Amino acid sequence: MLVVDLPTQEGWKAELSVVCVEVVDKKRYSLAVIPPMMLDAHRRSLRYHNENGLIVDPQTENKEAMLRAQWSPAEIDTFRERYLAHPKNFGHIANALENKASVLSC
Repeated sequence: MLVVDLPTQEGWKAELSVVCVEVVDKKRYSLAVIPPMMLDAHRRSLRYHNENGLIVDPQTENKEAMLRAQWSPAEIDTFRERYLAHPKNFGHIANALENKASVLSC
């Protein structure tokens, strides 16, 4: 008669989980591609030069914007007349004003 000391069920589970974790870790490390930590000299020298929205002379730009924002007395009278004729219809009012192209300027 042969007597074999088999580990308990919890022992098998613990050994199996350790083996599974080791296999998964080995797979994970073999699949990962680790990039180089530093860029080479050529890639470090590359830069992106963005000129979108560049204002060359901000003072002149600001003065022009302030002049566009000012209303002449004739424009104020036209606005009042059109507003009384068409209350809160700013699209119609903006069409009557020459220097104010958009609804936002009303």
